[in-house]
Amino acid sequence: MAWAETAGRERLFVRSGEKFVLHPGDCVLGTTREFVALPNDVMAFVEGRSGIGRMGVVVATATQVAPGFHGVIVLELANIGTVPVQVKPEMGIAQLVFAHTLMAPGDRARGYRGRFHCQIYP
Repeated sequence: MAWAETAGRERLFVRSGEKFVLHPGDCVLGTTREFVALPNDVMAFVEGRSGIGRMGVVVATATQVAPGFHGVIVLELANIGTVPVQVKPEMGIAQLVFAHTLMAPGDRARGYRGRFHCQIYP
């Protein structure tokens, strides 16, 4: 996670080596550190990792990453547990699964150009 934004609150940058505390009941938007650029004939899915889930943190997102998407992936992190959880930029909290190669390019020959094209923070 690089950027974090709490619902209706502040936006902050979490530097490498720093920690962000996700309190019970909190929901924040966080971004991946990686900038992803998918070709027009590949789609992927974002899956939360079990280690963070076992701490009570749900990694929710619009799980499909569209063909041709360029940008950082925004993750919705919710602490549904009973104790605060420290999240660091180096933590493996989600994984990108390249599950589908399309027979033909996405809906548009030039790929995804929607609202979140080339996003760099939540």
